[in-house]
Amino acid sequence: MLDLATVISAIVKMGAKKAWDSAKRREAVIKLLKRFKLDPANPPTDFDSIYTYTLIEYGVDRPEPILNFFRYKFVKEAFEQAFYKNNPSILDKEAEGVIEWNEETGRLGRIDYDPRREFASFSTVFHSIIDRTRTPAEVKRDQKLDDVRNDIHNSSSEIIKRLDTLVNLDKVRDERDRLIQVTPLNILARQMRDWFKTLNYSFENHDIKGDSYFEWIINVPARRGYDRVLVYGIDGEGEVNDIEMLRKAVEQHHTKEGWLVAERRIGQSARDSISRPENQGLYC
Repeated sequence: MLDLATVISAIVKMGAKKAWDSAKRREAVIKLLKRFKLDPANPPTDFDSIYTYTLIEYGVDRPEPILNFFRYKFVKEAFEQAFYKNNPSILDKEAEGVIEWNEETGRLGRIDYDPRREFASFSTVFHSIIDRTRTPAEVKRDQKLDDVRNDIHNSSSEIIKRLDTLVNLDKVRDERDRLIQVTPLNILARQMRDWFKTLNYSFENHDIKGDSYFEWIINVPARRGYDRVLVYGIDGEGEVNDIEMLRKAVEQHHTKEGWLVAERRIGQSARDSISRPENQGLYC
């Protein structure tokens, strides 16, 4: 695990050059990431590395007191809790607690910035990096490494630029929620994707997302090679028409099985429907 004090010291030595254009800023970020053995083209997957990665992405151009704020153990622990629970709103409550704690103890001294705003802004970049985390195989599948590298850092720079123009705290938080799309369906998708990766299931190029559903094709290791499975995730409760959509998608893409996952639960009528002969190979 990298020492955050060392990372912050390196960021500070880069200098706070607000006049940097986006290309110069990206160059500085990539240089720092490489210095600390973090791959600019492929963000890490473990929490500690993602946190350090975000500190570099967010920290270039930031005053030292703000950078030092993210060294505190309780700040990092709040982000860790939000990370594992897929719930960035945890940070809003924690930020209020930081202000109250400092008013009572004075441990942080005079704060010339709003911790609540920094929590919201940092978490926006943090979750945008999580969304761009890919294995080398996925990067190769999707596009060239150079394009991925530019996409990651240009996106982060644009996010930070937009956040810096917002003065009102509520607007910063609204922008955070909009950018990282905190919805029950997206949380379900993240959890399912992480679970499948843990089980060593691989993903095909088929990746469709609508307002109320997502659809993937995964490869599940089998005795001889792998089985292709169509995963159909939906918002709300699973119903009979969702079983029908799943069956049609399985037939269209010629997968061995179809799995229906719902953000809430699978209704009894859908469970009854899935047991019919024509729905053999479908599960929920």
